[in-house]
Amino acid sequence: MSVTDGDLRWVAVLSADMMDFTKIAHEIGAEQAFALIRDVLARAETRITEQGGTVIDTAGDGLLATFGAPLAQEVPSVAACIAAEDFLADLTDHTSDLETRFGVRPTFRLGIAGGNCMVARLPEGGTKIVGDAVNEAARIQAQALPNQIVLSEAIRIEAAQAITTADLGEVSLKGFSDPVQMHALNAVRRDATRFEASQNANALAPIVGRNAELKEAIAALNSSPQNTVLITGPAGIGKSRLAHAAIAHLSVSHDALIGQCTQTGPAAAFAPILDMLRQAAGLPWGASTSDVITSLISQNPDLADRTAADAFLAPIAQDRDQTTNALKAREFLTDLLAALVNTRRALLVVEDVHWIDSSTNAVLAALVDLGVPMIATSRPGFRADWFVNANVCRIDLGTLETADIQSIAATQLGGMPDEQLATLISEKAEGFPLIAQEVARALQQSGRVTRDSDRVLLTDASGPVLTGNLEQLVLSRIDGLDAAQKTALQTASAIGRDFDADLLKETLQRDAGLEHIAETPGLIDNIGSRQWRFSHALIRDAVYASILSLQKQELHGAIAQALLHETPPRPGSDALIADHFLRSATPDLSVPHLIRAAAESLSVYAVYDVDERCERAMEFLEIDPSLADEESFRDLAVTWLRALDQIGDFHRIEKIGARVLPRLERSGYSVALSIVRTLTSIG
Repeated sequence: MSVTDGDLRWVAVLSADMMDFTKIAHEIGAEQAFALIRDVLARAETRITEQGGTVIDTAGDGLLATFGAPLAQEVPSVAACIAAEDFLADLTDHTSDLETRFGVRPTFRLGIAGGNCMVARLPEGGTKIVGDAVNEAARIQAQALPNQIVLSEAIRIEAAQAITTADLGEVSLKGFSDPVQMHALNAVRRDATRFEASQNANALAPIVGRNAELKEAIAALNSSPQNTVLITGPAGIGKSRLAHAAIAHLSVSHDALIGQCTQTGPAAAFAPILDMLRQAAGLPWGASTSDVITSLISQNPDLADRTAADAFLAPIAQDRDQTTNALKAREFLTDLLAALVNTRRALLVVEDVHWIDSSTNAVLAALVDLGVPMIATSRPGFRADWFVNANVCRIDLGTLETADIQSIAATQLGGMPDEQLATLISEKAEGFPLIAQEVARALQQSGRVTRDSDRVLLTDASGPVLTGNLEQLVLSRIDGLDAAQKTALQTASAIGRDFDADLLKETLQRDAGLEHIAETPGLIDNIGSRQWRFSHALIRDAVYASILSLQKQELHGAIAQALLHETPPRPGSDALIADHFLRSATPDLSVPHLIRAAAESLSVYAVYDVDERCERAMEFLEIDPSLADEESFRDLAVTWLRALDQIGDFHRIEKIGARVLPRLERSGYSVALSIVRTLTSIG
């Protein structure tokens, strides 16, 4: 398998195991035991795939599944929790049937852990996941009680807004040097769509930087006829936060009913609409369509005609074609929602319409025509005919100002960040409120901030600032690209945040197809003639972090070679070539470029850069002196000591002089030798 057959990414790992399987097999026999485990694991796999997960292994009496790999998905930690809970519910519902068929009542233990793993794509097909999260999921699963789901600390943190848990304390696990914190999953808040999760997280925080947009949304919803407010913008820009603020303003007179369009799971027709109707009926998640409609009409008989309701709920009539059936269903649901809004002063909210099913989309178009008050959110790139309806007030969200981002960070941190911390968060966020929150959370979780009175101080600026949720949010855009496009994007990320098409083409030895990649919103932008940039710094960071280490070395070596072949060489090319060779499998090839780059730095008085580059070159030369000829070595020695002289670090001049003088003296008298002796004596 080549080093290109995989990547690195944050994943949620689910481990499930049947309890007492050996004893059960002994009691009922091997054939019956095999039939039992096949039946039960098939149920588990169904629930896992419904939530976008992938079963990696079904060895023996258990299984291993991943969420967020091999394909990324938004909030994989929550998806894993939902799949685990659904499987246990399914198992409970069918326990009596299983006991009748097999004579036993099977129970399972489940563990879910999260972390960075290698995702390897096997030549024969399939995927293998390697990383601490895999082992941790299996170990904590073994600690679970019958039909209990145990979570790692990483999963609890990533899924915190959508789950309730019980602390199980720390446990020492085989293979882990430190005790591992465990939590029992009590429940997943099924109504906690990403919109409602944002409500929970931000309910007490005032909206920041969106006052003009909020006034516009409220005015549109209060107009006559009432309008649909369409809020558009890239992921993390604050669409749900603005919708929540508008709902909070209208809460006295409106009851918000929320429908969530989803990226994963079965594409059930009318799913967001039926969920809004379920909320209106006051029924729990999972209630059947029949129960929802029946309950609503029982509470208010004037909402819909009984005959029309019965026709909607009845099996599809054989004497009507599918088009007629679809039109009748759309008409019934449109009328029901419109009546519900008028009767209860309800406000409809539809999240993420870029993932909408065609049936729901048709109903929304009809509701817009009727002037039903509604809020919808969408990412750029998706278009629906009703977007340009006269009854739609479209609000396109842009990035926030630096002061607003720092205010959001202060709320997340629980205090005002110091200047260094505020600058770091602002630079990483680039005006995106969600990214500001996630970066602040990453710094908190990794222990790189501390409190001093009412201030929050940055103690360590190094290390990643990508949370699992943020990384998956970025990679979910990239996994839709084909293999060639993904390779091009990874190569571009190795070049840097900004890259040019010609260098990328020379590195790949083919056209990169950047225009086609740019058709996926929010990845890369054309910023000039043949010049491109990643739309956000963290998009580049996430793509680069996903590349395997050996593949990174290959990419950097190829980029260095491409730079060497440029005619004429670009300004500062030696520094770029040296940097890429240092990251390649042949870092010693950087030596001549480090020496020339050091001389260029000295000419502009970047003396600390000179010291760093010369030190790195000397480390290679002390191992293999042949990496630089005598003339290049003289340039290194003089450039280095002159820079240290300008810094005023005379103690270091003496030490460096002692390292370079022996070779200079062996090669005979030179001007360089005289200069180095003089500077060393002064030192």
